[in-house]
Amino acid sequence: PWEKFRLVNTDHYEKFDSHTRLSNGPDIYMPTEFLHGLYDGGIGSGMWDYWELIRTSKVGGGGFFWALVDECVKRTDQNGKLDCAGNRGPDGIVGPHREHKGSFNTVREIWSPVFLNVKIDQSSVQLDLENRYDFTNLNSCSFKWSLVRLPLPEGRKGNTVLASGLLKAPNVLPHHDGQLSFRLPQSVVSADVLYITATDPGGREIWTWSKSLKNAVLPAVTASQAPKLIENENSLSVSNGRIELTFNKNTGALIKVTNAGREIAVGQGPNLVAYQRKDRKYEHAARPDGLYGCQSGRKGESVVIEASSSSYLKKILWRISSDSNSELVANLEYEYSFDGTVDVLGIGFETAEKSLKSIRWLGMGPYRVWQNRLQGTRFDVWENTYNDSTPGESWLFPEFKGYFGPFRWARFETADGPFTIATGNEQTYLGLLKPKDGVNGLLDVPDVGIAVLDVIPAMRNKFHTTDEIGPQSRAKQVSGSVKGSIQLHFGN
Repeated sequence: PWEKFRLVNTDHYEKFDSHTRLSNGPDIYMPTEFLHGLYDGGIGSGMWDYWELIRTSKVGGGGFFWALVDECVKRTDQNGKLDCAGNRGPDGIVGPHREHKGSFNTVREIWSPVFLNVKIDQSSVQLDLENRYDFTNLNSCSFKWSLVRLPLPEGRKGNTVLASGLLKAPNVLPHHDGQLSFRLPQSVVSADVLYITATDPGGREIWTWSKSLKNAVLPAVTASQAPKLIENENSLSVSNGRIELTFNKNTGALIKVTNAGREIAVGQGPNLVAYQRKDRKYEHAARPDGLYGCQSGRKGESVVIEASSSSYLKKILWRISSDSNSELVANLEYEYSFDGTVDVLGIGFETAEKSLKSIRWLGMGPYRVWQNRLQGTRFDVWENTYNDSTPGESWLFPEFKGYFGPFRWARFETADGPFTIATGNEQTYLGLLKPKDGVNGLLDVPDVGIAVLDVIPAMRNKFHTTDEIGPQSRAKQVSGSVKGSIQLHFGN
């Protein structure tokens, strides 16, 4: 390793620009310990860019990860603690007892010998296939589709398969492309997701791809009665008798939510989260106290609260109503503006972390993602109990904190009652708190509380920052205004 020997170059730890140069030859290129593992994602994060160069290069011979497992010493002098010596041992693709991490599925999807893209036009489906096998024709593989209805935030659990079928595998030679087309039955109108599963000649599942359908949103809420609006000296109170939302009278920002007098763990928002890594000249987060001109009143069966600003967070508009199940629903429309380089961007609400018990969400999962590690997830309803794990020091997976999605809705169970956040935007991410850093302290992200984000951070590796490991990992350049909307459901 780390040598050029008999026309084979096995350099360590190459930055993306030198990785690109070496992928052009003239020597056979097989990098050792490329994307050197660190913390959570240092192997899967950025892998797409690196592997595409190796895969498509005429001199690409493959590559070696460091490492397969977290390499730890079981300390008999510390009650059996697993000691990985900081980032000298982790980050493997699996834990010391082969626990699957997020990067495990990322590697599995990127290295899949069958690559496909799903296109749906009403009930017509086209699969654009790429055979990445070296010796196997795709006609010796098998393909299965299934239409599935997913459960709602509360109520029944488990998926319902509405229809499924086997597809005749096409004749596609190794390293060639092909297509596979079929029609879906009428039950597609009731389905939330289409799954496509490829199986290899030995009967092993290669991968399952998911395609979310337009039904995968919360059902529309019909307002049955107007909640009460009470104006106090410094605040506005909106209540249906059991659930009460308190807003700042001057800014229109949500201050707190109570359920039968007990405060639920969400409030103080929306805040604009606009974060740059400390090595980029920190950009402060704009908060709702810059809003002004708050107005409130009734419109039909809803209470309306509106405020505007000339700052980053330009506008918020609340429409609050109550349904027949005594659930209070707050629709929030917002607009913010930001120009520049940013690592985390969106809106967030403060939360009492100690009150959070679990989350159930519809979106890509079950593992958290980074900007440069989106592969390896699947659209479904997932559940996760609160944990405060630190990769390389504890092995509870999937982690609770971090960035998830894209998502459609998320239901939180708290010590004082549940609440649900929903969005109709297919490209927004859910941000939860601040992921716990490892002992070496190389993770630079903010505490976002509970946030709906348009930009999430990338993960670096042990030796290189995200600016050095390819296009997928570079910080976003944004400009102009962003409009969005979310729903907050309280009560059931």
